[in-house]
Amino acid sequence: MLGSFWLWAKGKYGNESELTIRHIPVHAVHMKLYLDMSWVESLEIHKEGSTKRGSEEYARAWEIVDREGYENIIEKIRTSAK
Repeated sequence: MLGSFWLWAKGKYGNESELTIRHIPVHAVHMKLYLDMSWVESLEIHKEGSTKRGSEEYARAWEIVDREGYENIIEKIRTSAK
């Protein structure tokens, strides 16, 4: 279903771990939900928790979402699901 998204992610971020790549869309959707609900502080707490108490791979996925933009990642997911 998300074949072209995974091809894009693995092509662009092939040097990253599988865990990091798999969390890019997860974190993008989390970010959208938090921001749509105006829960900016909760978003920052979630991101901080991933960085401090989670794995380095989760933190790296957040960095990628911040750089790519959650809207762009979600759009790639949408277009690959068609």
